[in-house]
Amino acid sequence: MIGVESGWSAFGCHRAATRGPTARMEIMDELRNLAWKFQEAIETMATSTGSLQDRLWQAWVSHLASLDDRGFPDDLRDEWLMLRDVVTAKEAIGTGSKYQATCQAMSDEEAHDVAELTVRLAGKLRRASQEQSAQ
Repeated sequence: MIGVESGWSAFGCHRAATRGPTARMEIMDELRNLAWKFQEAIETMATSTGSLQDRLWQAWVSHLASLDDRGFPDDLRDEWLMLRDVVTAKEAIGTGSKYQATCQAMSDEEAHDVAELTVRLAGKLRRASQEQSAQ
């Protein structure tokens, strides 16, 4: 039986030590799910109404807030954690969320930068998913 490490070494993953075809399929499924969630977030940012801050908040709350850090490839996890920390920097106000408080406090330039980083990470996840599927 070939271990997952042989096909996953370029990416790393919390399941990389698991061996067998089932683990490889789980990794591929996780990557596809992450790429899909990010694509949905991009579509929300592009098609929703409101300020960029509002669209960014909606994208994160609707598609990215519930993602599990452990599902990210090792080489992208730090980037994900940094991005998530940026959009949760402010404390929640009233019944709102950290995402809402943080996005609403962003300048237009800050919101643009976060949206750009989100799109870039989406592209990296999509490429990782495609490369893993090709193996």
